[in-house]
Amino acid sequence: MFRMLRYFSIASLLCILATAATLVIVYRNVVVESLQEFGKERNAALARTALIPIHEEVVGYLTKAGDVQPGQAPMADLPVNLRNTIRDLMAADGTVARVKLYNRLGTVVFSTKGEQIGSRQEDNDGFRSAIQGIIFTEFLYRDALNPFDQTTEEDNLIQTYVPVRTGGGGPVVGVFEIYTDMNPLVRQVERVELTVTAASLGVLLLLYGVLVLIVRRAKRMIDVQQHMIRERTDVLEMLSSQMIKNEEKEKQRLATELHEGIAQTLSAVKLNVEYACRLASNLSPQSALHLEAVIPSLQNAIQEVRGISMALRPSSLDDLGILATLAWLCREVEAIYPDIRIHQQFEVHESQVPAHLKVIIYRIAEAALNRIARRAESAMVRIRLLQRNDGVEFLIEDQAVHLSEGERPEEQNIEPDLALMFLMERATLSGGSLSCYPNEWGGTTLHSRWPV
Repeated sequence: MFRMLRYFSIASLLCILATAATLVIVYRNVVVESLQEFGKERNAALARTALIPIHEEVVGYLTKAGDVQPGQAPMADLPVNLRNTIRDLMAADGTVARVKLYNRLGTVVFSTKGEQIGSRQEDNDGFRSAIQGIIFTEFLYRDALNPFDQTTEEDNLIQTYVPVRTGGGGPVVGVFEIYTDMNPLVRQVERVELTVTAASLGVLLLLYGVLVLIVRRAKRMIDVQQHMIRERTDVLEMLSSQMIKNEEKEKQRLATELHEGIAQTLSAVKLNVEYACRLASNLSPQSALHLEAVIPSLQNAIQEVRGISMALRPSSLDDLGILATLAWLCREVEAIYPDIRIHQQFEVHESQVPAHLKVIIYRIAEAALNRIARRAESAMVRIRLLQRNDGVEFLIEDQAVHLSEGERPEEQNIEPDLALMFLMERATLSGGSLSCYPNEWGGTTLHSRWPV
């Protein structure tokens, strides 16, 4: 049975988690992009502002150290005023982490991190942009949610390279670099991110709970409706089964009355007429001739009554059993339709077929053979009644040799006609099943099965 509530709960929970993850990723990307833009603009403005009061000292120092090669110590010490100004800048704005000065050769001639003095940076993208007169800013952002990223001292820093020109827009004599620590701002953004994530997840889980309650209520309503439908179906099946039983009982009653009543009466009348003929033949030959003319009509009437009785319900079904009745039915069909050949295969004992199934099997065989006779002028038919470990199986397989005039080959495909649907209903109401499918002969197979 399809578990709607479980399926919906799992599917909707997965969808909500995926939605929450998508929202977090989108929000984080937007925040990080905004943070980077804000940090770059702020750091560039800070670098330009910090350079203004010390511009002359920086130009003078870089001019003196302009020919310092990588690995060499600066030719001149940093002026005290310039050193104090840089120290005050870092103390006043707690976010300034480092300050560097590059000469025009790309050598670090000053750094608040002493071990970097004398290093070569001429291949640095920031230095190359700044030495050409373009301010360059880069955000060294570490993804705090990525566990594969290792923490370093360069995490969450914004570095800005500002070209240092001589007065009046002269040539670039060096580069001024300032590092700003963005860790406090990043941690604040991450706290906001966690808050937004928790709030979003909470709202989505609340929505999930409401949806589950709605679906649970809908499931209860569906269960009630299905229960009502099952009850009505059971009633209809009971009524249909009872109707079929009543129909069979009525056919049996009519067949018995025709065979035991009218047929016997006609037989008695026939015997009396024959006796009267023998008596009249001595007294009045002409009267005997008239009486003899009645005898064939009586005989025909008796045969017709017996035929109707057999068509309603063969007496052999109750007297001899299903195997003998099926054999008789096959002989009758072959007699009426000479071009139809029926092969019988019965691998079951009479006692192995429950009594209530015998009439069902007979009706299926009768309707199936009539169906085959209508569809083909000539056919080979195989009827099999088998005993399996888990029940009784009844199969009717046909091999159409020649279709009736005007019937197309594609009409051999299985079509759920009324007769077939009626047989399926009979099989279902009797506790079994009936299926119809094409076989390897190019015909169709009716397969009925009843568990025992």
